[in-house]
Amino acid sequence: MLALMGVEAGMLKGFAFTTIAGVLIGVIITRPAFAKIVEYIVK
Repeated sequence: MLALMGVEAGMLKGFAFTTIAGVLIGVIITRPAFAKIVEYIVK
């Protein structure tokens, strides 16, 4: 995080967008997969 202190504001916006997009994509993909795994284990 210290490396981000010297970065321009435009780069920070890109970094924030990339982070948020990555988290959303991760949640959208992993939640259904996790639900399927739990469903399989419970059966």
